[in-house]
Order: sequence, then structure tokens, then C-alpha cells
Amino acid sequence: MTPAAAAASGSPETSAESSSAHERGFDDHSHSDANSLLSTGDEASSHSGSGQYDNDHRSPAQIAIAKRQRYLAWSRCAALLLVLVTAAVAGAVTYVLTSREQDEAVQNQAYLLTEEILTTPNIHLDAIANKMTVMSSSMTALAASQEPPVNWPYYTQADFSTLFGKSYLDNSGATFLTWAPHIQGDLARVQWGNYSTAMANGWLPPQDANRISSQIYTINELGRPVMETGPGPFAPVWEMASLTTYDSLKVNYNMLTDETFANSYQQLMDTSMQVMTPIMENVDDLYGITLPLDQRDIPTSLLITPIFEGKDQDDATPVATLIAVVAWDVFFQNILHPEQPKVYVVVEPTDMTLCGGYDDEYLFEIQGETATYLGTNVDQQDLPDDFVATASTMPSPFATDYMSSTDCTYTLTVYLSTEVYDMYDTQNHAPAIWTAIVVVVIILAGVVFFSYDIAVQKRYQKLFNSTAKTNAIVSSLFPAEIRDQLFGTGKKKTTSSNNNNKKNSPNDDDDEEEGFDAAGTPAESTKYRLK
Repeated sequence: MTPAAAAASGSPETSAESSSAHERGFDDHSHSDANSLLSTGDEASSHSGSGQYDNDHRSPAQIAIAKRQRYLAWSRCAALLLVLVTAAVAGAVTYVLTSREQDEAVQNQAYLLTEEILTTPNIHLDAIANKMTVMSSSMTALAASQEPPVNWPYYTQADFSTLFGKSYLDNSGATFLTWAPHIQGDLARVQWGNYSTAMANGWLPPQDANRISSQIYTINELGRPVMETGPGPFAPVWEMASLTTYDSLKVNYNMLTDETFANSYQQLMDTSMQVMTPIMENVDDLYGITLPLDQRDIPTSLLITPIFEGKDQDDATPVATLIAVVAWDVFFQNILHPEQPKVYVVVEPTDMTLCGGYDDEYLFEIQGETATYLGTNVDQQDLPDDFVATASTMPSPFATDYMSSTDCTYTLTVYLSTEVYDMYDTQNHAPAIWTAIVVVVIILAGVVFFSYDIAVQKRYQKLFNSTAKTNAIVSSLFPAEIRDQLFGTGKKKTTSSNNNNKKNSPNDDDDEEEGFDAAGTPAESTKYRLK
């Protein structure tokens, strides 16, 4: 039977052959993706004259696999580089941000320390001033309670040099106390000389009482005592109290001899308020030979407190002055903790013309609870410049509630050493730690990504090897034409033969009825049945 007759007769054999051919075409379509590389290699190997095969003994499939592996290698290198760059950038940003935050924290701690150093001296001054005010009021009250009433300025405070004076001197911050009556007029000057000579035995030992000057005196340019003359005013030294000893020869020494003290004294008399003198160069005149050698160079000011005749001090004129000697190192004591490193403070006059004409810079070293005076006009280039703060003056402007405002003020400049920053930088490794954490997290994420990629590639390689083995088995069992039909490489040829059969077949509709379309591929109904 001819093919045309067989097709026309619609015999079962012909229908079975057509169905088998279409089923093979469907199988070829389902396996085309898995065997694309292998089928390409087999098709290329069938052409014996290929120049590529002559030059490279690998098959096209192997070449395609090699290209894929190179592509994967480059992709992995690019991904690794991206991970490393991301980790580096993220680490750098983290380090900069954490370092900046830590520096701000250390700066805040240093700022708080500086504020404490700048404010504590005024607090110490306030404490001394308040204690002297209480002592002045006590003297006024004790004098007013005596019978007969006290005729100021002729007054002697009982136990001033012992119990009374030292009770106020202790823990006050002052190192020396004295008080001076206000003497005005020639008669008052003479009468005070007589009174002081007579009353000296009441509070001085006999050997010292006999050595005092019988009149108010001053010191001339040659350093010799000279009796004062004229109406005054005068402010002679009277009773004294000291933490160590005092020199009785200083009794009746006129404090107004010193120009700096005289200016502050006049300000007190005008305002009836406390006054602190500028730093004085010759304050050792109060001590005489009893001033310790290690204290003679320390910058010192005098805190002058008015003493009034009665309790009603409104519009009252002071009848005497209470004088406290305060060394400036006292202002910087008990500020830092014992374990804190040293800090430097420079004290300099805000305006030297208002501070007795002295423009010296006084350097103090604060270490723990102690303060040490290092000298004047120290080269500030030798000081640490990690932190400089100039934000405080002494006396404080807030002291004007009880102290007379003075034109002379001092500026305090604080220098912090590197050890101070190291002390506050308790988390100096925090930036590095946070940076390491961020970098490790990114690298771990990259490791997870590469692990997943390797696992996928291994699975793909395993599938590819299995397909290669299947292709080898099929190649060894079936001829090339049948193998091409199985793997879809003969699809075009089969389609061409079907087209020729279509031309020779008068019954195209029969193929469609059997489940094939005009192109020779399974129709929808046939595909459904095959599935």
C-alpha cells in the first residue's frame, strides 16, 4: 500500500505511526532545556570538518561549560569585591560616627570638669566671705553687750588670738586674721597709741607686749619704722590670729601704707560692703618674720569686712575692719578627686591698670585635692593645649549681693592634660569594637550568600552530570537519527517530511481529527491526553 493510499484509507497502522511520531515530538520538547548543551555538542560532532574542533579537542558542550564556569568565577569575584567594599565603607562610616560620638562624650566630661574648676574658686571665696561676715556681726554683738558701752574704736575682743579668732579661722580657707580700728584725726591717733600700749598686756604675752610700737607707724623706703603724723585716716593692726604664729611687732602698723590696700579700704568705707583686694606683692608685712618661706611667693589677696558699731547697719559707717589673708592656692583646693590627673590653671588680671598695675600671670597646678603654685609668667607653650577654657572671673559678678563690686577682676584659664582625657575615655576601644561588629556581620552575610550559591551550583552540576550520562547511554544504544528525534535535534527534518506528506495527502482534516494540527505538532486535545 502506498503512503497516499494508507493515509486515505485511514488504516490503524498508519494512525499508530502518526501518533508515535507526535509523541516523540512532545518528548523532544520536554527535554530540550535539560539537554541543550549536550545536543549542541553532539550535533557539532557530527560535522567532521569543523575547524574549532580541530583546534580545540574539547567538544562545544565542554567549551560552553568552561565559559559558564569562567562567568561564574568572574561573578563570584565581583560579588566578593562588592562585599569587601561594602564592609570597608560601612566599617569606616561606623568608626567615624562612633569616634565622633565618643569624642563628644569626652568633651562633655571635660567641659563639666572645667566648669567645676572655674566655679569652685568663687564658691570657696563665698564661703570665706560668709564666715567673715558672721565673725564681724559677732564682734559687733559682743561689743554692744558690754557695760559700760564700748567707745569705738577703743575696743579689744576677748580671746581673739585664741578661741574666738581661731574658731573662725579654722576651715575658713584664710591663713591669717587681724582687725584694724578706723582712726581719724590727730587726737584719735594719739589716744589710740595710749590705748593700745595699755591694753596689749591683756592679749599679748608680757615679753611681746613690751615690744609693740606706742604709736601708729609705717615703713619707709629703707625698711625702717616711722611714726605716723597728721589726721589720717589710719588702719593700725590690732589683735591677730594665725594658724601658726604671728609677729607682735606688727601691732600698730598702718595698713593704709600699701596703696593697693588703701584703694580697697576706701571702697569699703564708701560702700560699707566687703571688698577683696587685688593680688598684693607685700602681704608678708602682716606676718613679719613668722611667714613660712614656702608661702611668701604665693599670690595672696586680702578680704576686708566692715565692722559696725551697732546691729543696725543701714547707712552706718564702719568703725573697724576685719582683715583675712587668703592665699590663692586655697581657691583651687578640694576640687578634683584624689585619683584624677593634674590640671593647670592660669590666673591673670583682666585689666592690669585696674589691678595695681600688675600684669603677671600666676600658674597653679591642681592634682587631686591639692593645689600648688608654680610661679609667674610661665611660658604657656609648655602647657598642654588639649583643652582651653576661659569663662570665669574672680571675684564673681554674682558676689555683688554682699561684696562691693570691684573694678579688678581676674580671668581663669584651664588647661587639661592628656591624662584627663584618657581618664574619661573609659571606652576608648568602642569605635573599633563597633566597626568590627559591622564588618563581621557584612562578611557573614557574604559567606551565607556564597555558600548558597555554591550549593546551587553543585546541584546544577549534579543534574548536568546525570543528563550527560543519560545522553551517553542513548548515544550508544540508538542510531543518530533516532537519538536526534529523542532529543529534538531532528525536529526540523520531521516537520519538513510532514509538510511533504501534507501536500500529498488529500485528507488534512483526518490529521486534525486524530489530534494533530497542520504543522504536525500535537493538538490541544492530544496534549491534554498525553499529560
